[in-house]
Amino acid sequence: MPGHKFGQQLEGLPLLNLDATEATGLDNLYEAEGIIKDAMQYMSDFYGSYHTVFLTNGSTAGILTAILTVCKQDDKILVARNCHYSVWNALVLSGAKPVYITPKYVNNIIESIDPYDVEQAILMYPDIKAMILVSPTYEGIVSDISSIKKSLGDRILIVDEAHGAHLVLDKNFPQTSISQGSDIVIHSLHKTLPALTQSALIHICSNKVSYEDIIKNLKLTQTSSPSYLMMATMDYARAYLMSDTDKISLYIKKLLEIRNKLRQLKHLKLLDEKPCRYDISKIVIITEHSNLTGYQLAQILEDKYNLGIEAAYNTHIILITTIVDCNLALDRLCNVLIEIDLELYQVDKELYTSEIPQEICTALSPRYTYYLESVWQDIENIEGCICAQNIMFYPPGIPLICIGEIFVEEHIKLIQKFSEKLKGIQIENGIIKILTV
Repeated sequence: MPGHKFGQQLEGLPLLNLDATEATGLDNLYEAEGIIKDAMQYMSDFYGSYHTVFLTNGSTAGILTAILTVCKQDDKILVARNCHYSVWNALVLSGAKPVYITPKYVNNIIESIDPYDVEQAILMYPDIKAMILVSPTYEGIVSDISSIKKSLGDRILIVDEAHGAHLVLDKNFPQTSISQGSDIVIHSLHKTLPALTQSALIHICSNKVSYEDIIKNLKLTQTSSPSYLMMATMDYARAYLMSDTDKISLYIKKLLEIRNKLRQLKHLKLLDEKPCRYDISKIVIITEHSNLTGYQLAQILEDKYNLGIEAAYNTHIILITTIVDCNLALDRLCNVLIEIDLELYQVDKELYTSEIPQEICTALSPRYTYYLESVWQDIENIEGCICAQNIMFYPPGIPLICIGEIFVEEHIKLIQKFSEKLKGIQIENGIIKILTV
Protein backbone atom coordinates (compact mmCIF):
# COMPACT_ATOMS: atom_id res chain seq x y z
CA MET A 1 0.00 0.00 0.00
CA PRO A 2 -0.90 2.58 -1.12
CA GLY A 3 -2.53 1.19 -4.24
CA HIS A 4 -0.97 3.74 -6.57
CA LYS A 5 2.45 2.19 -5.77
CA PHE A 6 4.41 5.39 -5.19
CA GLY A 7 2.45 7.54 -7.60
CA GLN A 8 2.65 5.37 -10.70
CA GLN A 9 -0.93 6.01 -11.76
CA LEU A 10 -1.02 9.62 -10.53
CA GLU A 11 1.85 10.88 -12.66
CA GLY A 12 0.87 13.88 -14.72
CA LEU A 13 -2.00 14.96 -12.49
CA PRO A 14 -1.77 18.61 -11.35
CA LEU A 15 -1.97 17.57 -7.71
CA LEU A 16 -1.12 20.93 -6.16
CA ASN A 17 -3.72 22.63 -8.33
CA LEU A 18 -6.34 20.29 -6.87
CA ASP A 19 -5.64 21.40 -3.30
CA ALA A 20 -8.59 23.78 -2.96
CA THR A 21 -11.23 24.64 -0.38
CA GLU A 22 -14.92 25.51 -0.22
CA ALA A 23 -14.66 28.45 -2.60
CA THR A 24 -17.46 29.57 -4.91
CA GLY A 25 -18.42 26.75 -7.26
CA LEU A 26 -16.43 24.08 -5.40
CA ASP A 27 -19.30 22.80 -3.23
CA ASN A 28 -19.15 21.57 0.39
CA LEU A 29 -18.85 17.90 1.37
CA TYR A 30 -21.21 18.23 4.33
CA GLU A 31 -23.87 20.14 2.37
CA ALA A 32 -23.14 18.76 -1.08
CA GLU A 33 -25.30 20.12 -3.86
CA GLY A 34 -22.86 20.69 -6.74
CA ILE A 35 -19.71 19.02 -8.06
CA ILE A 36 -19.07 16.98 -4.89
CA LYS A 37 -22.65 15.73 -4.90
CA ASP A 38 -22.25 14.70 -8.54
CA ALA A 39 -18.91 12.98 -7.88
CA MET A 40 -20.35 11.03 -4.94
CA GLN A 41 -23.35 10.01 -7.05
CA TYR A 42 -21.04 8.72 -9.78
CA MET A 43 -19.19 6.72 -7.11
CA SER A 44 -22.45 5.39 -5.70
CA ASP A 45 -23.54 4.28 -9.18
CA PHE A 46 -20.16 2.60 -9.71
CA TYR A 47 -20.46 0.53 -6.52
CA GLY A 48 -24.24 0.07 -6.50
CA SER A 49 -25.00 1.71 -3.15
CA TYR A 50 -27.93 3.89 -2.09
CA HIS A 51 -25.56 6.76 -1.23
CA THR A 52 -21.78 7.14 -1.05
CA VAL A 53 -19.88 9.76 0.94
CA PHE A 54 -16.22 10.69 0.53
CA LEU A 55 -13.95 10.21 3.56
CA THR A 56 -10.67 12.08 3.87
CA ASN A 57 -9.71 10.76 7.32
CA GLY A 58 -9.50 7.19 6.05
CA SER A 59 -11.71 4.20 6.80
CA THR A 60 -11.21 5.02 10.47
CA ALA A 61 -13.57 7.99 10.03
CA GLY A 62 -16.06 5.68 8.34
CA ILE A 63 -15.97 3.13 11.16
CA LEU A 64 -16.37 5.82 13.82
CA THR A 65 -19.23 7.40 11.88
CA ALA A 66 -21.01 4.10 11.23
CA ILE A 67 -21.02 3.01 14.87
CA LEU A 68 -21.97 6.47 16.15
CA THR A 69 -24.87 6.48 13.69
CA VAL A 70 -26.16 3.03 14.62
CA CYS A 71 -25.39 2.70 18.36
CA LYS A 72 -26.21 4.76 21.43
CA GLN A 73 -24.97 4.52 25.02
CA ASP A 74 -25.19 0.92 26.36
CA ASP A 75 -26.44 -0.55 23.06
CA LYS A 76 -24.93 -3.96 22.36
CA ILE A 77 -23.02 -4.48 19.13
CA LEU A 78 -21.65 -7.79 17.87
CA VAL A 79 -17.96 -7.24 17.09
CA ALA A 80 -15.73 -9.62 15.16
CA ARG A 81 -12.61 -10.04 17.25
CA ASN A 82 -10.32 -9.35 14.28
CA CYS A 83 -11.74 -5.86 13.70
CA HIS A 84 -9.48 -2.85 13.31
CA TYR A 85 -8.67 -1.01 16.54
CA SER A 86 -10.69 2.02 15.40
CA VAL A 87 -13.79 -0.02 16.31
CA TRP A 88 -12.82 0.25 19.99
CA ASN A 89 -12.34 3.99 19.60
CA ALA A 90 -15.89 4.10 18.28
CA LEU A 91 -17.08 2.10 21.30
CA VAL A 92 -15.45 4.66 23.59
CA LEU A 93 -17.13 7.53 21.75
CA SER A 94 -20.57 5.92 21.47
CA GLY A 95 -20.71 4.10 24.79
CA ALA A 96 -21.86 0.94 23.01
CA LYS A 97 -20.92 -2.40 24.58
CA PRO A 98 -19.23 -5.13 22.53
CA VAL A 99 -20.32 -8.74 22.32
CA TYR A 100 -17.45 -10.61 20.72
CA ILE A 101 -17.47 -13.22 18.01
CA THR A 102 -14.13 -14.86 17.23
CA PRO A 103 -13.32 -16.15 13.76
CA LYS A 104 -11.57 -19.48 13.44
CA TYR A 105 -7.80 -19.58 13.00
CA VAL A 106 -6.04 -22.08 10.74
CA ASN A 107 -2.23 -22.06 10.96
CA ASN A 108 -2.41 -18.57 12.43
CA ILE A 109 -4.45 -17.22 9.50
CA ILE A 110 -7.79 -15.67 10.38
CA GLU A 111 -10.68 -17.39 8.64
CA SER A 112 -14.14 -16.06 7.84
CA ILE A 113 -16.96 -15.43 10.30
CA ASP A 114 -19.29 -18.44 10.58
CA PRO A 115 -22.98 -17.45 10.14
CA TYR A 116 -23.88 -20.17 12.67
CA ASP A 117 -21.79 -18.40 15.31
CA VAL A 118 -23.71 -15.21 14.53
CA GLU A 119 -27.00 -17.07 15.06
CA GLN A 120 -25.80 -18.38 18.42
CA ALA A 121 -24.70 -14.92 19.53
CA ILE A 122 -28.13 -13.51 18.66
CA LEU A 123 -29.84 -16.28 20.63
CA MET A 124 -27.67 -15.49 23.65
CA TYR A 125 -27.98 -11.70 23.30
CA PRO A 126 -31.26 -10.97 21.48
CA ASP A 127 -30.95 -7.25 22.26
CA ILE A 128 -27.90 -6.89 19.99
CA LYS A 129 -28.57 -3.88 17.79
CA ALA A 130 -25.90 -4.23 15.10
CA MET A 131 -22.82 -6.11 13.98
CA ILE A 132 -19.47 -5.05 12.55
CA LEU A 133 -17.01 -7.39 10.85
CA VAL A 134 -14.01 -7.30 8.52
CA SER A 135 -14.28 -8.79 5.04
CA PRO A 136 -11.94 -9.34 3.26
CA THR A 137 -9.45 -9.99 6.05
CA TYR A 138 -5.88 -8.75 5.84
CA GLU A 139 -5.00 -12.06 4.18
CA GLY A 140 -7.90 -11.72 1.72
CA ILE A 141 -10.43 -14.20 3.14
CA VAL A 142 -14.05 -13.18 2.59
CA SER A 143 -17.04 -13.98 4.80
CA ASP A 144 -20.45 -15.13 3.55
CA ILE A 145 -22.07 -11.74 4.00
CA SER A 146 -25.51 -12.68 2.68
CA SER A 147 -25.81 -15.61 5.13
CA ILE A 148 -24.56 -13.48 8.02
CA LYS A 149 -27.13 -10.83 7.16
CA LYS A 150 -29.87 -13.49 7.28
CA SER A 151 -28.62 -14.61 10.69
CA LEU A 152 -28.86 -11.03 11.96
CA GLY A 153 -32.49 -10.60 10.96
CA ASP A 154 -33.44 -6.92 10.90
CA ARG A 155 -30.29 -5.80 12.76
CA ILE A 156 -27.82 -3.45 11.09
CA LEU A 157 -24.75 -5.01 9.45
CA ILE A 158 -21.63 -2.84 9.08
CA VAL A 159 -18.85 -4.30 6.94
CA ASP A 160 -15.32 -2.97 7.13
CA GLU A 161 -14.41 -3.78 3.53
CA ALA A 162 -11.37 -1.51 3.65
CA HIS A 163 -9.27 -4.06 1.76
CA GLY A 164 -11.98 -4.74 -0.83
CA ALA A 165 -12.53 -1.50 -2.74
CA HIS A 166 -11.36 -3.30 -5.90
CA LEU A 167 -13.70 -6.31 -5.66
CA VAL A 168 -16.23 -4.58 -7.89
CA LEU A 169 -13.78 -4.63 -10.81
CA ASP A 170 -14.06 -8.22 -12.02
CA LYS A 171 -16.05 -11.43 -11.63
CA ASN A 172 -12.86 -13.27 -10.59
CA PHE A 173 -13.03 -11.37 -7.30
CA PRO A 174 -15.61 -12.27 -4.63
CA GLN A 175 -18.89 -10.38 -4.55
CA THR A 176 -18.83 -7.05 -2.76
CA SER A 177 -20.56 -6.70 0.60
CA ILE A 178 -22.72 -3.98 -0.96
CA SER A 179 -24.27 -6.53 -3.31
CA GLN A 180 -24.96 -9.00 -0.49
CA GLY A 181 -27.33 -7.00 1.69
CA SER A 182 -25.05 -5.05 4.05
CA ASP A 183 -26.43 -1.83 5.50
CA ILE A 184 -23.17 0.13 5.72
CA VAL A 185 -19.91 -0.66 3.90
CA ILE A 186 -16.60 1.16 4.31
CA HIS A 187 -13.86 1.16 1.66
CA SER A 188 -10.25 2.33 1.76
CA LEU A 189 -9.59 3.35 -1.82
CA HIS A 190 -5.94 4.03 -1.06
CA LYS A 191 -5.25 0.41 -0.09
CA THR A 192 -5.87 -1.24 -3.46
CA LEU A 193 -6.73 1.53 -5.94
CA PRO A 194 -4.83 4.57 -7.31
CA ALA A 195 -5.87 7.11 -4.66
CA LEU A 196 -3.99 9.04 -1.99
CA THR A 197 -3.51 7.67 1.52
CA GLN A 198 -6.55 8.39 3.75
CA SER A 199 -8.90 8.36 0.74
CA ALA A 200 -11.92 6.27 1.66
CA LEU A 201 -15.68 5.86 1.22
CA ILE A 202 -18.68 5.10 3.38
CA HIS A 203 -21.58 3.51 1.51
CA ILE A 204 -25.18 3.57 2.69
CA CYS A 205 -26.69 0.36 1.35
CA SER A 206 -30.19 0.18 2.82
CA ASN A 207 -33.06 2.40 3.91
CA LYS A 208 -32.32 1.53 7.56
CA VAL A 209 -29.53 4.10 7.57
CA SER A 210 -30.14 7.82 7.10
CA TYR A 211 -27.83 9.88 4.89
CA GLU A 212 -28.47 12.88 7.15
CA ASP A 213 -27.39 10.90 10.24
CA ILE A 214 -24.21 9.74 8.51
CA ILE A 215 -23.32 13.34 7.62
CA LYS A 216 -24.14 14.55 11.15
CA ASN A 217 -21.80 12.01 12.72
CA LEU A 218 -19.15 12.42 10.05
CA LYS A 219 -18.81 16.04 11.18
CA LEU A 220 -17.75 14.66 14.58
CA THR A 221 -15.13 12.30 13.21
CA GLN A 222 -13.62 14.12 10.24
CA THR A 223 -11.99 17.48 9.66
CA SER A 224 -14.17 20.48 8.83
CA SER A 225 -11.78 21.10 5.92
CA PRO A 226 -11.89 17.83 3.96
CA SER A 227 -9.10 17.53 1.41
CA TYR A 228 -10.18 18.43 -2.11
CA LEU A 229 -6.97 16.78 -3.27
CA MET A 230 -8.15 13.45 -1.86
CA MET A 231 -11.70 13.85 -3.13
CA ALA A 232 -10.39 14.71 -6.60
CA THR A 233 -8.11 11.66 -6.75
CA MET A 234 -10.99 9.44 -5.61
CA ASP A 235 -13.11 10.80 -8.45
CA TYR A 236 -10.15 10.30 -10.79
CA ALA A 237 -9.66 6.69 -9.64
CA ARG A 238 -13.31 5.90 -10.34
CA ALA A 239 -13.18 7.48 -13.81
CA TYR A 240 -9.90 5.72 -14.59
CA LEU A 241 -11.28 2.32 -13.62
CA MET A 242 -14.41 2.83 -15.68
CA SER A 243 -12.46 3.94 -18.76
CA ASP A 244 -9.54 1.48 -18.79
CA THR A 245 -11.28 -1.89 -18.62
CA ASP A 246 -8.60 -3.44 -20.86
CA LYS A 247 -5.95 -2.82 -18.20
CA ILE A 248 -8.18 -4.48 -15.60
CA SER A 249 -8.55 -7.54 -17.84
CA LEU A 250 -4.79 -7.77 -18.39
CA TYR A 251 -4.15 -7.44 -14.66
CA ILE A 252 -6.59 -10.25 -13.84
CA LYS A 253 -5.11 -12.45 -16.56
CA LYS A 254 -1.59 -11.98 -15.17
CA LEU A 255 -2.78 -12.56 -11.58
CA LEU A 256 -4.36 -15.88 -12.54
CA GLU A 257 -1.21 -16.84 -14.45
CA ILE A 258 1.24 -16.20 -11.61
CA ARG A 259 -1.07 -17.79 -9.03
CA ASN A 260 -1.15 -20.92 -11.16
CA LYS A 261 2.67 -20.98 -11.18
CA LEU A 262 2.90 -20.35 -7.44
CA ARG A 263 0.65 -23.34 -6.78
CA GLN A 264 3.61 -25.47 -7.88
CA LEU A 265 5.87 -24.32 -5.03
CA LYS A 266 7.31 -27.31 -3.17
CA HIS A 267 8.22 -25.94 0.25
CA LEU A 268 6.49 -22.59 0.39
CA LYS A 269 2.74 -22.62 -0.14
CA LEU A 270 0.33 -20.17 -1.75
CA LEU A 271 -2.82 -19.48 0.26
CA ASP A 272 -5.45 -20.53 -2.24
CA GLU A 273 -9.10 -20.60 -1.19
CA LYS A 274 -12.27 -20.92 -3.27
CA PRO A 275 -12.58 -17.90 -5.61
CA CYS A 276 -15.92 -16.86 -4.09
CA ARG A 277 -14.30 -16.71 -0.65
CA TYR A 278 -10.87 -15.31 -1.46
CA ASP A 279 -9.39 -12.13 -2.92
CA ILE A 280 -6.89 -13.31 -5.52
CA SER A 281 -5.08 -9.95 -5.53
CA LYS A 282 -3.47 -10.91 -2.21
CA ILE A 283 -0.38 -13.09 -2.54
CA VAL A 284 -0.09 -14.85 0.82
CA ILE A 285 2.85 -17.23 1.08
CA ILE A 286 2.80 -19.78 3.90
CA THR A 287 6.15 -20.89 5.31
CA GLU A 288 4.80 -23.50 7.74
CA HIS A 289 6.47 -26.54 6.13
CA SER A 290 9.73 -24.89 5.08
CA ASN A 291 12.94 -24.12 6.95
CA LEU A 292 12.03 -20.40 7.00
CA THR A 293 9.66 -18.38 9.12
CA GLY A 294 7.56 -15.67 7.55
CA TYR A 295 9.83 -13.09 9.15
CA GLN A 296 12.91 -14.67 7.57
CA LEU A 297 11.28 -14.89 4.13
CA ALA A 298 10.31 -11.22 4.33
CA GLN A 299 13.90 -10.31 5.24
CA ILE A 300 15.24 -12.19 2.20
CA LEU A 301 12.75 -10.54 -0.15
CA GLU A 302 13.55 -7.08 1.17
CA ASP A 303 17.33 -7.35 1.56
CA LYS A 304 18.30 -9.53 -1.39
CA TYR A 305 15.60 -8.69 -3.94
CA ASN A 306 14.47 -5.20 -2.88
CA LEU A 307 10.82 -6.28 -2.81
CA GLY A 308 8.46 -4.52 -0.42
CA ILE A 309 6.41 -6.73 1.90
CA GLU A 310 3.05 -5.65 3.26
CA ALA A 311 3.29 -7.75 6.43
CA ALA A 312 5.19 -10.70 7.88
CA TYR A 313 4.24 -13.18 10.60
CA ASN A 314 5.81 -16.31 11.99
CA THR A 315 3.89 -18.55 9.59
CA HIS A 316 3.36 -16.41 6.47
CA ILE A 317 3.86 -13.18 4.58
CA ILE A 318 1.35 -10.92 2.83
CA LEU A 319 1.97 -9.22 -0.50
CA ILE A 320 -0.61 -6.86 -2.01
CA THR A 321 -0.91 -6.49 -5.77
CA THR A 322 -2.99 -3.78 -7.43
CA ILE A 323 -4.05 -2.81 -10.93
CA VAL A 324 -1.02 -0.49 -11.04
CA ASP A 325 1.44 -3.40 -10.88
CA CYS A 326 2.77 -4.09 -14.37
CA ASN A 327 3.30 -7.57 -15.83
CA LEU A 328 7.07 -7.23 -15.44
CA ALA A 329 6.77 -6.58 -11.70
CA LEU A 330 4.34 -9.45 -11.15
CA ASP A 331 6.50 -11.85 -13.17
CA ARG A 332 9.57 -10.85 -11.18
CA LEU A 333 7.77 -11.46 -7.88
CA CYS A 334 6.68 -14.89 -9.07
CA ASN A 335 10.15 -15.84 -10.33
CA VAL A 336 11.83 -14.68 -7.11
CA LEU A 337 9.51 -16.81 -4.97
CA ILE A 338 10.15 -19.84 -7.20
CA GLU A 339 13.91 -19.21 -6.96
CA ILE A 340 13.80 -19.02 -3.16
CA ASP A 341 11.62 -22.12 -2.94
CA LEU A 342 14.21 -24.18 -4.85
CA GLU A 343 16.79 -23.48 -2.13
CA LEU A 344 14.56 -24.52 0.77
CA TYR A 345 13.86 -27.87 2.38
CA GLN A 346 10.92 -29.30 4.26
CA VAL A 347 10.79 -29.11 8.03
CA ASP A 348 8.20 -30.68 10.30
CA LYS A 349 7.39 -27.93 12.78
CA GLU A 350 5.21 -27.98 15.83
CA LEU A 351 1.63 -27.01 15.08
CA TYR A 352 1.63 -23.26 15.54
CA THR A 353 -1.08 -21.79 17.70
CA SER A 354 -2.82 -18.48 17.11
CA GLU A 355 -1.17 -15.22 18.05
CA ILE A 356 -4.62 -14.02 19.17
CA PRO A 357 -5.77 -15.38 22.56
CA GLN A 358 -9.01 -17.31 22.55
CA GLU A 359 -9.86 -16.51 26.18
CA ILE A 360 -11.72 -13.20 26.61
CA CYS A 361 -12.34 -11.87 30.13
CA THR A 362 -14.22 -8.58 29.92
CA ALA A 363 -14.42 -6.57 33.14
CA LEU A 364 -15.50 -3.07 32.06
CA SER A 365 -16.88 -1.37 28.96
CA PRO A 366 -14.39 0.41 26.68
CA ARG A 367 -15.93 3.82 27.43
CA TYR A 368 -15.93 3.37 31.22
CA THR A 369 -12.36 2.08 31.19
CA TYR A 370 -11.15 4.93 29.02
CA TYR A 371 -12.00 7.56 31.65
CA LEU A 372 -10.44 5.74 34.61
CA GLU A 373 -7.03 6.66 36.01
CA SER A 374 -4.34 4.44 34.50
CA VAL A 375 -0.77 3.50 35.38
CA TRP A 376 2.17 1.83 33.59
CA GLN A 377 3.21 -1.43 35.23
CA ASP A 378 5.96 -3.99 34.66
CA ILE A 379 4.55 -6.94 32.73
CA GLU A 380 5.38 -9.32 35.60
CA ASN A 381 2.77 -7.57 37.76
CA ILE A 382 -0.22 -7.31 35.41
CA GLU A 383 -1.95 -10.70 35.69
CA GLY A 384 -5.48 -10.02 36.92
CA CYS A 385 -5.26 -6.30 36.08
CA ILE A 386 -7.54 -4.52 33.59
CA CYS A 387 -6.12 -3.38 30.25
CA ALA A 388 -6.34 0.41 29.76
CA GLN A 389 -5.71 0.46 26.00
CA ASN A 390 -5.68 -2.03 23.14
CA ILE A 391 -2.46 -3.95 22.60
CA MET A 392 -2.33 -4.95 18.96
CA PHE A 393 -0.42 -6.34 16.04
CA TYR A 394 0.11 -3.43 13.64
CA PRO A 395 -0.32 -3.68 10.76
CA PRO A 396 -3.20 -4.38 10.48
CA GLY A 397 -4.35 -3.24 13.95
CA ILE A 398 -5.93 -6.44 15.31
CA PRO A 399 -5.98 -6.48 19.13
CA LEU A 400 -4.24 -9.09 21.21
CA ILE A 401 -6.16 -7.76 24.22
CA CYS A 402 -8.77 -5.00 24.29
CA ILE A 403 -9.43 -2.07 26.57
CA GLY A 404 -11.49 -3.16 29.59
CA GLU A 405 -10.34 -6.80 29.55
CA ILE A 406 -8.45 -8.73 32.23
CA PHE A 407 -4.89 -9.89 31.64
CA VAL A 408 -4.40 -13.64 31.96
CA GLU A 409 -1.22 -15.70 31.71
CA GLU A 410 -1.69 -16.32 27.98
CA HIS A 411 -1.65 -12.57 27.26
CA ILE A 412 1.57 -12.11 29.19
CA LYS A 413 3.35 -14.92 27.33
CA LEU A 414 2.25 -13.62 23.93
CA ILE A 415 3.23 -10.02 24.74
CA GLN A 416 6.67 -11.18 25.83
CA LYS A 417 7.06 -13.30 22.71
CA PHE A 418 5.92 -10.66 20.20
CA SER A 419 6.85 -7.45 22.01
CA GLU A 420 8.75 -6.07 19.00
CA LYS A 421 5.67 -6.55 16.77
CA LEU A 422 3.13 -4.92 19.09
CA LYS A 423 1.72 -1.43 19.52
CA GLY A 424 0.26 -0.23 22.81
CA ILE A 425 3.17 -1.24 25.04
CA GLN A 426 6.38 0.44 26.16
CA ILE A 427 9.83 -1.09 26.50
CA GLU A 428 12.21 0.66 28.90
CA ASN A 429 15.70 -0.78 29.41
CA GLY A 430 14.46 -4.15 28.21
CA ILE A 431 11.48 -4.16 30.59
CA ILE A 432 7.99 -4.34 29.05
CA LYS A 433 5.56 -1.81 30.50
CA ILE A 434 1.77 -2.17 30.22
CA LEU A 435 -0.91 0.48 30.83
CA THR A 436 -3.51 -0.78 33.32
CA VAL A 437 -6.38 0.59 35.41
